[in-house]
Amino acid sequence: MKTLYLFPNGNTGVFDEEGHQIPKLQKPWLTLFARFLKEHGEDPTQMEVILPNGKHARIIELEHGSYNWEIT
Repeated sequence: MKTLYLFPNGNTGVFDEEGHQIPKLQKPWLTLFARFLKEHGEDPTQMEVILPNGKHARIIELEHGSYNWEIT
C-alpha cells in the first residue's frame, strides 16, 4: 500500500503504489475508534466528538454492535 487518507468526515481511503483503491482496507477511522473505546470500557455514544474540520459528530451504536455516526 502506498497512501492512506484519513478524511475529516471519519472515512478513509487506501491506495496501492499504482493509485488503485484497496476497498478491503478502507474502514472508517471513526467507527474503528468507537470500537476501541468500547473495548476499553468507555461508551462512545456518550462522548462529544469534534472532527478534524471542526464539525461535531454523534456516534450511534447499531443493533448488531457496530457503530455509525452523524454529523451534527
